[in-house]
Amino acid sequence: MFINELFLNEENHTIRAGVLEELVAIYHGAVEGDNMTDNIADELNSYFDAVKNSNDPVLQKVYSYVMDQLPDTDPDIQATGTLKAIRKLTGDAAYMPPPKPLPTPDQQKAVDDFVNRFAAGLASRGVKAHPDWNKDIKEVTLVPSVAKSKREHLDVMPNDGKPIPEGEESSYMGDLVAEMGDGYQLWSWVDRGTVTYYVFDTRTHTCQLGTTGRPYTTHRNSFVVQGVYSGPKNRYRAADLYAFLILSRGLTLVSDNKQSEGGYRVWQELERRYGRKINVHGFDTKTDQGVNVTTQDEPDTHVARQDVKSAGPQMKKELGTISRDLRFVASAR
Repeated sequence: MFINELFLNEENHTIRAGVLEELVAIYHGAVEGDNMTDNIADELNSYFDAVKNSNDPVLQKVYSYVMDQLPDTDPDIQATGTLKAIRKLTGDAAYMPPPKPLPTPDQQKAVDDFVNRFAAGLASRGVKAHPDWNKDIKEVTLVPSVAKSKREHLDVMPNDGKPIPEGEESSYMGDLVAEMGDGYQLWSWVDRGTVTYYVFDTRTHTCQLGTTGRPYTTHRNSFVVQGVYSGPKNRYRAADLYAFLILSRGLTLVSDNKQSEGGYRVWQELERRYGRKINVHGFDTKTDQGVNVTTQDEPDTHVARQDVKSAGPQMKKELGTISRDLRFVASAR
């Protein structure tokens, strides 16, 4: 029953919660007068495959309505339409989204620090800004999304992979979680349910490595890996980070539904180097059964994003089913 809740019912619940979260953000933006077409096309569109493959007809209907009817409309129409979608999704005809949360002191400090650095940069180049130039800045996200390719890794590392000023670590990396030994620390940044773990080198004051994912809400010690990226000349390997999260932090790691070739190799290295301490096995989320395979059984367990992208319609459907249903799970023995 636990596994069923974790991998079947919970998957739909997680998708629904994620879509609802995006709808609330779109609603707040539209109420403030912003045209949220780009947010619908980007953030909400990222759930397209997950919603399509879910067994949630209400979610599918709400999602289709927002994606088809609300882009390129006025903000007031987007606000009204999004509120209608939110109420349908929650099942409460009178539901009102909670007020947009005010930034925490740490978040406000991060914004202020960014603004001050930006202003100093302008001044150093002889640029004079209007005194009220920063009045419209509401939020600055210091942790962008997961890198899609090697050349983008620096763009998603704190401070673009450069040394982080002493005393400003929390502004860039969130909270210190643990000492990892040999001068390394584990930090974590939590943003709307997404967790990013950073390996910080105290000697160079740079981030060596980062991994982003989400826990299942009914199993808070799980971590579904959505991406891994590294800083310049990193000396800390991703497999070692996975092992630390499992053995020292007590997490159960779950692979993403589609992996890059590099991501797949991390799982192979994890099993090869830590197999005596960590159990890596397959799990079929459709049948709710463990699969007696290892990372060496690539044809049965691994589908690269590029394979799905380049396949024909029928093969794409078949590969998509494999990649969606079959995951790797790693936990301490």
